[in-house]
Amino acid sequence: MASVFKKKTTRPLPEGAEIVTRKGERIARWKLRNGKTRTAPVTVGKDGTERITTEAATYTAKYRDGDDIVREVATGCRDKQAA
Repeated sequence: MASVFKKKTTRPLPEGAEIVTRKGERIARWKLRNGKTRTAPVTVGKDGTERITTEAATYTAKYRDGDDIVREVATGCRDKQAA
């Protein structure tokens, strides 16, 4: 059976990011070059450094093919129904 989900990744903290606590959750807040403010949850990486967690803009499909190998393929869809 296949599943469709948005893949999550971690990235280093952006330059100038400040870590704040909101509703009991630690988040990083920083400004982009164009002046917009972005926020993302903070987690600890494998090497012990603080990193931000981001979610892909498009959905990924995970399924088992005819050779019994699990595959993950980007659908390119931003809508779950379309994916």
